[in-house]
Amino acid sequence: MTTPMRRNTLPRLLTRARKPLFARLIANAGLQAVLAFAVAWSTREALQGMRTGSVPWVDVAAIGAAGIAIYLLKVLEAGDAEHFGQRYVASVRQRLLKRLTRVDGTRADVLGSFGLTMTRLTHDLNSLRNWIALGVARGGVAAVSVSGIGLTIGLVAPQLLVVYCTWVAGVLGVGFAVSRHLAVRVRAARAQRGRLATLVGRLVLHARTARLLGRAGRDLKRIRKRSTSLRQALGNRTRYAQALRLLPTASMPLAYAGLIAFGAHTPVESLVAVLLMFSLAATALAQLTRAMDYRVNFIEGRRRVQTLLSAPRVTEPAHTLPLPDSGALSVRMPAFVDPASGEQQNLTVEAGTTRVLPAELCDFLFPALVRLQRDTSTGIYISEQPLSRLAIDTVTRRVHWLSEHVPLIDGDPHANLRYADGSDADIAAALALCGLQADTDGTDVRHWHGARQARLRLARALIVRPGLLLVDDPHLRQQPELAALLRRAIEEMRCTAIIASSTDFQLITDRHSENAHTNRRTADART
Repeated sequence: MTTPMRRNTLPRLLTRARKPLFARLIANAGLQAVLAFAVAWSTREALQGMRTGSVPWVDVAAIGAAGIAIYLLKVLEAGDAEHFGQRYVASVRQRLLKRLTRVDGTRADVLGSFGLTMTRLTHDLNSLRNWIALGVARGGVAAVSVSGIGLTIGLVAPQLLVVYCTWVAGVLGVGFAVSRHLAVRVRAARAQRGRLATLVGRLVLHARTARLLGRAGRDLKRIRKRSTSLRQALGNRTRYAQALRLLPTASMPLAYAGLIAFGAHTPVESLVAVLLMFSLAATALAQLTRAMDYRVNFIEGRRRVQTLLSAPRVTEPAHTLPLPDSGALSVRMPAFVDPASGEQQNLTVEAGTTRVLPAELCDFLFPALVRLQRDTSTGIYISEQPLSRLAIDTVTRRVHWLSEHVPLIDGDPHANLRYADGSDADIAAALALCGLQADTDGTDVRHWHGARQARLRLARALIVRPGLLLVDDPHLRQQPELAALLRRAIEEMRCTAIIASSTDFQLITDRHSENAHTNRRTADART
C-alpha cells in the first residue's frame, strides 16, 4: 500500500527523477578536485624541472589539458545546476496548480486566478530556483571542491594546510554573520515592494475616478514616497549582499600574508602551486557565500509559497452564502457616491436586463463584483445576497468579466474555450455565433488583433453562460458590428448584462441594424 503524496508542503529535493542529476553534479565536483590536484602537482614538477634550464613539456601539456577540462566541467556544472533548479520549481508550480484548482464538487474558472497568483509569486519561485540551482547544486559542488583543494594542499605542502583551513573557516564564519544582517534588509525590501505594488494596483483600477475627483496628484505623491522607501531598502539590501559575495576575493590578501608568514621554509615551487590552489578555492568559496545570499531569499520566498500550499485554497468569511446555479442574477447597490457628479445615487439592475453604466462607476463596480477587491465603501447585493457574504467560488462561477484585462491563454481558439468545460457542440456553436468558425487552424490567438480577440472572449462567455455578464471591452461596446454581436449573445445567454460605456450603446446597435437593413434593401433593388 502506497502512502498518498502530501500536497500541502514543498516537494522533496531529491526525488527519483532528480537524484541522478544531483549525483552527476557531485561526480563533476569530485572530478574537478582531482584535476585541481593534477594542476598543482604538475605545476610543482614543472617549476622543479625548469631549474635544469629545459622546458618540461609534459608537465606544461598536463597543466593545459587539466585547465581545459576544468573549464568544460564548470560549463557542464552550470547547465546541470540550472536544470536541477528548474525541475524543482516546475514541481512546485504543478503542486500550486493542483492546490489552487482543487474545488470539491464545483466547476470554477481558475485560470485567471492561477495566472494572477503566479505573477505575484514569480519573485518567490525565482528565489527557490536560485537556492536550488545555485545554492544547493553549485554550493554542493563548491563544498566538494574546497575539501578537495584542502586535501591537495595537504599533499603538496602540509605545513600550509593550517593557513588554508583558517582562511576558509574565517570566510564562512564572517559570511554567516553578514547573512543574518542581510536577512533583515531582504525582509524590509520585500515589504516595501509589496506595499508599492498593492498601492499601484489599487490606483490603476481607480485611475479615471481619481482623475475626475481631483486626486491624481495626491496619488502620484504617495507613489513617489513609496518608491523612495523601496529604493532605500533595495540599496541597503544590495550593500549587504555585495559585502557577502565579495568576501572571498577581498580576503585573498590576508590569505597571501598568512602563506608568506608560514611558508618561509617552503620550496618556491610548492608555494606557487599552493597560491594557485588558493585562487581556485576563492572561486569555490565565492559560490558558497553566494549560496548564503540565495538562502536568505529562499527562506523568505519559501514562507509565502508554503503559506499558499498549507492554507485553505481561498479564505472565506464564516457562513458564506451561495448563488442560484442557473438563471439571471440581479444587482443592487442601494447607496453610493457617483464619482462623476458627486451625488448620492442608488443602482438596481433587474435580473435578465441589460444596463449601460458610466465607465467611471464601473471602474469600482466591476473589480468588486468579481471579488478582485473588497467592497469597503458601500453595500453591493447580487440576487439580494450581500456580496461580502457570498462564497468566492460561487461568484467566480456565476459572474463573468468580459474585459481586455482578462488574458487569453496560449494556443488556438479551442484551447481557450475547452477550459470552461464546454462540449464540442457548444464550442462550435459559440465560434459560429461570434464569426470565428473559420479561425480554428491552430494559430496562437495571442497574435490576433483586438477585434478578433474580443470575439473570442465573447465566445468564452457563451461557453460559461454566466448569470451576470460584466462587459468592459472597448471593441464590443464601441464598434457597431461587435456591439450588435454582443447584443445577440446576451439574448442567447439570457443573462443580466452591465456594460461600461461612455456612449449610448443602444444607439450604436440600433444604428448598425438600420445600416444593415438599408444595405439589404439596396442589394434587393439592384437585383
